[in-house]
Amino acid sequence: MKNKLEIKAGNKFLWKGVLYELISINELCFTLQKLDNKKLYRMTEDEFYKEYRANFIVPYTYNPEFYSIDLNTLDDKKQKNAIRIARYLTYFLKVEHCGTNELINIINKVSEEISDPNPPCVATLYNWNKRYVIDSKIDFSYLIAKQIRIPKISEEVENIIKNAVNDFYLNSQRVTIRQLHRLINNLIWQKNIAEDKKLKEPAYETIRQFVNLIDKKTVVSSRYGNIEAIKQYKTYKQGIKSSRILEYVEIDHVFLDIEVSYDDVNLGRPILTLLIDNFSLSILGLYIGFGKPNTNCVIQAIKSAILPKEVIHKNIEGLKSRWFQYGIMENLIVDNGKEFHSNDFKSICLELGMNIQYAPPYHPWYKRYIENFFSTLNKKLIDNLPGSYHRSENKKYSLPYHNFIQVLYIYIVDIYHNTYNQRKRGTPYTLWKDSQKDSPVSLPFSYDEINIIMGKTLERSISKSGISIDNIYYNDENLNFIRRNTLGNCKVKLKRNWEDISYIYVFSNLLKKYFKVNAVDQEYTRNKTVFQHECILKISSKDAKNESDRDKIYSAVNRINEYLLSLGDKNKKAKRKDKVLYYKNVSSSIFNNDPELTRNDGSPISDYDKIKDLDEKIDDNDNWSIFSRD
Repeated sequence: MKNKLEIKAGNKFLWKGVLYELISINELCFTLQKLDNKKLYRMTEDEFYKEYRANFIVPYTYNPEFYSIDLNTLDDKKQKNAIRIARYLTYFLKVEHCGTNELINIINKVSEEISDPNPPCVATLYNWNKRYVIDSKIDFSYLIAKQIRIPKISEEVENIIKNAVNDFYLNSQRVTIRQLHRLINNLIWQKNIAEDKKLKEPAYETIRQFVNLIDKKTVVSSRYGNIEAIKQYKTYKQGIKSSRILEYVEIDHVFLDIEVSYDDVNLGRPILTLLIDNFSLSILGLYIGFGKPNTNCVIQAIKSAILPKEVIHKNIEGLKSRWFQYGIMENLIVDNGKEFHSNDFKSICLELGMNIQYAPPYHPWYKRYIENFFSTLNKKLIDNLPGSYHRSENKKYSLPYHNFIQVLYIYIVDIYHNTYNQRKRGTPYTLWKDSQKDSPVSLPFSYDEINIIMGKTLERSISKSGISIDNIYYNDENLNFIRRNTLGNCKVKLKRNWEDISYIYVFSNLLKKYFKVNAVDQEYTRNKTVFQHECILKISSKDAKNESDRDKIYSAVNRINEYLLSLGDKNKKAKRKDKVLYYKNVSSSIFNNDPELTRNDGSPISDYDKIKDLDEKIDDNDNWSIFSRD
């Protein structure tokens, strides 16, 4: 039978593409003869079937493409037609040497049983028997294969079609199949005129079938480029598999599809930098910012992931579960963004003993868990919040920042960490708890140590008054000890925490360690960031020369608060929204309260209702330009 391998002497088959004939079969071996040179080969029965299972031995046929075709590969119409032919032939084979009238009766009987409105004639039945029946058996695989009709065109027309497809379709011109059909017919017409031939123009369906047989990845690559072809037809694999918590941790950014506001200022779309554990799928830490991804976002997110999060439970109302996932990770899986190639990021990972593992480009499954979380977060939370881009009724609404933070943390801690994952067979909470018994988490030696590692490195000279950084003096007995024991010029290296300027860490060359040195003016520096202090200094430099330094500073604080109060409608984006954001210190990996500022007399100046009768107001076009960051 066609496309079937029958094990008997005299049958032919292909072995590794070469034609052989089975000469004899006995208990010891199979004897094969190679037909091109008449050489004999012998193999045992086990060896023969081993080659067959490896698809090295196949039936001898001129239509090997029919091997992979089965009934399910056909559409419903062709499936029904193949079954219809088989039913008629089954009844036909039961009756041998019957007359025409008896065949007509058989056809009518079968047509009634299968409700066939168009029964075949006797001649068609004989033709089916000749084509699909061998040795009184229906070759059903051949019957199925014949349901696929291949257009019959001349070899010369086929070459014209191939050349036209390569020249016009598989390139950046991106012509449609309809346009390609017209071009091919025009080429055939020109050839018929020039060479006095009568080549038949192919139908549109013929061209469409010819194009559809081309590999889709080849089509996209030729028309849109290799990168687009990889994106559309990439092969997804398993990615990295971990055996314990903190063995592999994935980090990435995502812009959330929601508008967020703060104190009547529309901040726009927040960018979320997040770390997720590969083993338990637990969220280790995050950082919410506004603007573009940068090294600071990454460093603050890592710091949030490493440290315990008891401050979250104090400042977020409504949390029922505890967020106890933290610790130093062994391997950090990152993409190829610039922020992950910075020297600060690499040095921090080196000091903390974390190995950086870069994901290959265009391999999203390498960081599949964090990509899946971002998709789930947008679908299940962000899309349902007021201010979401996917809610048409809230296009002009922006969600207050504090409400956004509260909802996000409740979703992560109370919902996501307690949701069962079928692939991992557990919740992130239980998976972390169970693995923590055998793999305890590790932390930096102290809180000061991680501040030193992640701080900004500076170099300053020590005087009797201490160290001056941006008009802030740092001095105490520790610094005096370092100055006394420093040979030559008194320049030292120090670390500065960008989130708190009330202290610095100074390195002692004698003892080879850092000392914490507090600012002299703790009242002013407490809970202030570097950027807040820079803003105040730039405004104070424009004040009158006869004012004292302290008066200029507190006057600048008043003017900043007045500017924030005078910003326009909350649905209108501020021109300097990033500056307002940094000053108010809302781009943070943890939920912080705004620092309270005071005047010389100790009265608070953060209460906007009490700010009156300021000497001058800040003009948006003139004075606010001093807030540009260096």
